[in-house]
Amino acid sequence: MPELLTYARENNIEIIGYPPHCTHALQGLDVACFTKMKECWKAEIHAFEELEGCGINKSDFGKVWGTAYLKAFTPDLVKAAFSSTGIYPFNPNVITPAQIKPSEPTSVKSLFPLPQTSPTRAIMATFRYHRPTNFDLSPSTHEQTTPSRHRRFIDPAVDPGLYTPSKRMRLLTTSLASTASGTYLVDKTPITASQASLLITGPVLERPQPLPEPDWSLLDLKMDEAYDTQHKMMSRIKELTNSLCLAKQQIRARDLVIEGAQAQLMVQSMTLKKMKESMEAKEKKKKTDQTTLFPGGKGVVLTDPEIVKLLEDKRQAKEDEEEGRKQWQTDRAGKKAEREKLEERWQEMKAAHERAVEKWEEEYARLTIAGTMKKDLPRRPVRPLKPKPAPVATSSAVHVEDLEEEPQEGSEEDDDEFEA
Repeated sequence: MPELLTYARENNIEIIGYPPHCTHALQGLDVACFTKMKECWKAEIHAFEELEGCGINKSDFGKVWGTAYLKAFTPDLVKAAFSSTGIYPFNPNVITPAQIKPSEPTSVKSLFPLPQTSPTRAIMATFRYHRPTNFDLSPSTHEQTTPSRHRRFIDPAVDPGLYTPSKRMRLLTTSLASTASGTYLVDKTPITASQASLLITGPVLERPQPLPEPDWSLLDLKMDEAYDTQHKMMSRIKELTNSLCLAKQQIRARDLVIEGAQAQLMVQSMTLKKMKESMEAKEKKKKTDQTTLFPGGKGVVLTDPEIVKLLEDKRQAKEDEEEGRKQWQTDRAGKKAEREKLEERWQEMKAAHERAVEKWEEEYARLTIAGTMKKDLPRRPVRPLKPKPAPVATSSAVHVEDLEEEPQEGSEEDDDEFEA
């Protein structure tokens, strides 16, 4: 890059960097050149097909495209492209206010700001604290490996209350992962806009199906226990029982509607959570050491001496860092080889010391039996010190925290092995 900019300066060539997100208004190819290029390209295709009687193949593409390009990109058109975008001659009034209008702000808002019901909170808590495993998320987990006419299903006779929270979590994950759109909710990868569009749908407003209403008038009847006959009592009990059965059906139907609404809330909550994770991932992008050529989102003249010097300094810094890294690797290999030699020497020193101790013990025992005085007995051989590598001062451009520390070989047992 610096060589290109230097060559451009030496040959009186100005390289301009457009501001980000402004090419729709400043890119001369889009504004002026491509329109004529399309017309010339269509005309050349039509002329080639009339002349040759066949379509264009790979061998003919270069000739047809080159002819159209030479007819379209004339010097006058190129100059008009720079003029129409206000680049040269410089004319900022060419860009209209509508073209520089900022984009409309977008955000993700929850449509349900009120606290959710306890069942929904329980499901959300279960999904939060019992994370699915890779086995649950794998698509192959939910596919039968052998052909079978029978579908796997959960035994309805099993009481759901017997399931542990982790079991309920696996059942929920399995059910979602087996659907086309629900699999994005349990996947660990961030959700994309196209995937979220499959999940963001309008709410389904349900109502209980028409069912016979209980006889609520039975609640208003008062019983006179002193004068009611057994037949009348049995008839009233039967009516109350029938009304209670109808009320049970009504409650069951409403429970199903509530369950469906809560399931929608759960799916929407999980969708919002995945979208939030995607937004946070974009906001928390890893910072790079790339040079910012467009500070403040403004355009620059890339052939400016300051820009050229900035790129040269950046490249030199990278070269110095790479050289420092290579030097660090060389020093590390040398230190490792030196430690291996010192370790081998240390083992030889320990073996020699052990042999000297054995000879001393034999001589000590012989002299003791011979009646030699204790002050005249030979002293125990001194334990040798473990050799250590000499400190070497090295300069490196590599940051210490970016490099993995190499574990030191040897242990404290070697130092304490010959404690007197």
